[in-house]
Amino acid sequence: MNAFRGAGIQAAKTIAEKNVDLLLTGRCGPNAFTTLEAAGIKVGIEQSGTIREAIERVRTNEVKFADKPNAEAHW
Repeated sequence: MNAFRGAGIQAAKTIAEKNVDLLLTGRCGPNAFTTLEAAGIKVGIEQSGTIREAIERVRTNEVKFADKPNAEAHW
């Protein structure tokens, strides 16, 4: 939250450069979401628990995918 302006965009660009198809996260702000969406990356939101649990939710189609950001901009 205290990161410099543009941190969400930079993080999203880094993820996109890794050829990622899906991001599982708790929250995603507007700048990151817009960048991820433009890169064609699905954003699974409201995730918690272990990585193993998150992967299982993907396998069983229990992931809630975002159609908009679920966090406010920090600035």
